[in-house]
Amino acid sequence: MRYECTTITVIVHHKADRVHWLAVLRAPWCGLTLHDLHTLAGSNHYATVWSLMQNDDLVRQLTSDGQTRLQHLRAIFEEAFQ
Repeated sequence: MRYECTTITVIVHHKADRVHWLAVLRAPWCGLTLHDLHTLAGSNHYATVWSLMQNDDLVRQLTSDGQTRLQHLRAIFEEAFQ
């Protein structure tokens, strides 16, 4: 649990930290599959994961389960960032 809290703290303070974003998206409480992670971030190594999460065309390419999970997490972090 300590690692997860640290990871969330890092991304709240530094939205561009790709490794920590991918860790959050893969963690059991979000649970994106490796396929969905690759679809989201595999072809663009320059954009932040947070900005990729805002791209609705890209999000629609995820599995339906991945879309639901990502949209839920996105809503939580949008509120946290405000």
